[in-house]
Amino acid sequence: MSRHLRFIEDTPRGRAGQARTAADAGTILFAEGPLVSLHVNPEDVRACTHCLRPIGRISLQLQHAAQLQRPPDIFTSDEDDFMSEEVPCRANGCEARFCSAACEELAHSIGGTHSVLCCRGSASRKAARHRFDAYIREQEKGFYFFALAERIVASILARYDQIRCDTCRDSRFHRPDARPCSACVSVARAPWRPFCQPSWYEIVLPLASVDAPSTRVDEVITFRASMRDVAARALELLRAALGDHPALRVTSPEGSGSSWLDLACWGRLVGLARQNALEVVIENPAHPVVSVLRASRGAGGEAYDALLRALPTPLPNVEGAAIFAHLSCLNHSCSPNAEVQYDETHGARLIALCSIARGDEVTISYIDEAQPVTRRHAALSEYSFSCDCPTCEGELAWRQRLRPRVAKRQKGTGV
Repeated sequence: MSRHLRFIEDTPRGRAGQARTAADAGTILFAEGPLVSLHVNPEDVRACTHCLRPIGRISLQLQHAAQLQRPPDIFTSDEDDFMSEEVPCRANGCEARFCSAACEELAHSIGGTHSVLCCRGSASRKAARHRFDAYIREQEKGFYFFALAERIVASILARYDQIRCDTCRDSRFHRPDARPCSACVSVARAPWRPFCQPSWYEIVLPLASVDAPSTRVDEVITFRASMRDVAARALELLRAALGDHPALRVTSPEGSGSSWLDLACWGRLVGLARQNALEVVIENPAHPVVSVLRASRGAGGEAYDALLRALPTPLPNVEGAAIFAHLSCLNHSCSPNAEVQYDETHGARLIALCSIARGDEVTISYIDEAQPVTRRHAALSEYSFSCDCPTCEGELAWRQRLRPRVAKRQKGTGV
């Protein structure tokens, strides 16, 4: 644990981060790597499957962002064009790419999630994975929560591969029909137990409810029932993509006789992803190049101008989501005293936004805190709490004071 931060249990708001010492604005309070991470916008930016670092040459990034047939010829040397390596996955047919041989090795190492998700040259597994990805991308409501939950499952299976006992090894390599022991699967699931795990399809709300908080109860019930069906179909496709992993043969501890990865468990893992994921943004290294091109628009000829017209404005950064063992457990405030910053080392730092006194709770914002209070509360509704931070209480108090006066003025003016 950090000398600046500790985590305490059983507070009125559950687990919470607390400042061990006084800290000034800009102080790095804590740092850690993610349990799982996900690249959310691969259609915009090419990034490492493992660490999310932008990969390859800058010209290839610009080609990808502008959807050109070939890379733009704008660099006088390969050295100027170089951004990072681009290492393909060792498995034939796998589309994963990495920023270095070291990242590729880590992804495939025992305990690495890609060791489970990789198609390993199997055309049927690759096709099954594509069906899962295509289905969750069709969903209007938060597809990346499903993708993050997929990585949580992969991390459990990868951890099982790492710690399985002799009985489990026999069941995998010598007795294919035998059932692995539940103890190893329980240990593999242990890192995820501290997290809040509401069933996603029991907390999800229609997108329209953010703008219209008065959405009728029957509409919400109907919507959630449809989302349960979506989750069930996503699980069916995921299990096909994972193949016959031995850990999936272990039955549910509830005694249902089915695999522990049943719909109830899957719903909780998607809920875990929804409530505990933190946003990841890594700046696109092509920004300085594009800035120079735009500053000298017209001087480089038609080829440069055509490139600038094709590029999106602004140039997209790497966007992702990640779940951290400790940082994801920090509580929310609409006036936070810290923020999480992700970097290219596949880690995150918790930075103080203001002076923090010893013993103060350290908070971050889960949402865009610049929104009006009603929209903030609507956005927080899927987190299953109502924010009572000083900012919210102050804004709500003013709304109560001003509303009668506004109503009276409207009545007096004949409005």
